[in-house]
Amino acid sequence: MVPAAFRNPRGSFFLIPLLLITFTQTVQCSKNTNAISVPDELQEMRELVLELKASEELPSLAVGVARDGEIIWQEGFGQADQEERVETTPNTMYSTASISKPFTATAIKLLAERGEIDLDAPANEYLTGAKLHSPVYDADEVTVRMLLDHTGGLPLHYQFFYEDEEFERPSMAESINRYGVIVYEPGAHYQYANFGYGVLDEIIANASGMTYTEFMEQEVFEPLELSRTYVGIKPGLENDHAIRYGPDHQPIPFYDFDHRGASAVYSSVKDLLRFGMFFTDDLPVDQQPILSEQSRQIMKEPSSDSGSSSYGLGWLSRDHEAGLHEVWHTGSMGGVSTILTMIPEENTVVTVLANMRHPAPARIARQILHELYPDRADNPAESQSRSSGEGTPELPDNLTDRWEGQIITYADTLRTEMEFLENGDIHLKIENQPRTLLDNVRFDGKRISGHFQGSIGTEDAERRPYLLQLDAVVGDDIINGALIAISLPGERLGNALSSYIEFVPE
Repeated sequence: MVPAAFRNPRGSFFLIPLLLITFTQTVQCSKNTNAISVPDELQEMRELVLELKASEELPSLAVGVARDGEIIWQEGFGQADQEERVETTPNTMYSTASISKPFTATAIKLLAERGEIDLDAPANEYLTGAKLHSPVYDADEVTVRMLLDHTGGLPLHYQFFYEDEEFERPSMAESINRYGVIVYEPGAHYQYANFGYGVLDEIIANASGMTYTEFMEQEVFEPLELSRTYVGIKPGLENDHAIRYGPDHQPIPFYDFDHRGASAVYSSVKDLLRFGMFFTDDLPVDQQPILSEQSRQIMKEPSSDSGSSSYGLGWLSRDHEAGLHEVWHTGSMGGVSTILTMIPEENTVVTVLANMRHPAPARIARQILHELYPDRADNPAESQSRSSGEGTPELPDNLTDRWEGQIITYADTLRTEMEFLENGDIHLKIENQPRTLLDNVRFDGKRISGHFQGSIGTEDAERRPYLLQLDAVVGDDIINGALIAISLPGERLGNALSSYIEFVPE
């Protein structure tokens, strides 16, 4: 059963037909007037938002901009709930998806400042039940800091539990037993890991003596005066949140996760602007400085390389080619696309939220930055995907002939083989299943990836049709890492469930 705070107040099955509606602009009331105040330099952006929302048929968008400690624009466009014709406003609470991570990181840093957590101590010291574990590495080498910056060795993971399905969210101890498996060398590789932030919410609960939800509300949201921010749907505000819609424009049944610290926070445009302002030099006067200026700065500083950007303690960062330094986080999952981005040197915060999975929020936010700082922010309309132009590195010479290995799931150990053919093809075989081609092979000089057909037989993976994705590190005499059961595309987002895999020369 989904806890009350995570239930959809409108019922389980969303059987009301989708109403065909025309776009109606939301007018957000300010303190003394119904007029929307938009800075002159952002008037064209407002028109762009209106056009984009209509042309892409998005249910709603909410946009906010703050600069030098003041909110200069906040507005809702469209409907947060199309069936009930509820217009969105800057106070509407949206599912933020991965913007939950900087909130969770703030709570961890707060406990660290109080001396209740050591960021460089093993994460297992703060887990009272199930522990992180590994068939090959010392899981006690995984520190709290590594979970924060995605270098702890956990693989890709997401798992959703829809309220109209029979599968229920297991206890965190059971989830850690199944998926708290360190498959990469701790500290050696960046790998975005939702489950690491799920472990962090368990650490918050154990260190504080409260539930994760209680600690976030009492020690983070309330002191920062974020009255429209909550883990899940806040009791009493059930009718003030945006319904999540799928690509078919139908409401998505409410869902929970086994990684709430990574994905479960709801917030409004107004609150997200205030949260972002907390990480600039212009804190709102009514906010308690729950973290020191030094801690806030450390959280924004890069500590791991994620490719085109860097990851700190809950925040991504990058330097625009035109010179501006940006700190941000995005969120994307079923019925959700969000971005909260900051230019700390200019005390500027921008957030854009949508209740459908779509690239529009990130595009709008980056265009706003370009409108505000045209000489220093990259123009997203002109930017092109970066490419090294060097092609894919060739596989090492030692990757020849046949390799034998094993897949260790939470339920079983399976024999597997990998064969490198002279024509460049790679074949894999699991137990007595048919031999199959590793498709879409990529190699970056260290890690090899690709997907193939097969079955690992676990109850969790078998809920939905899936492909298997190999994502492994290539060593001199071993290939090891993650084998991920990724659900095939469907009407609703499926799961990515990882097991440990390794190969050695036959």
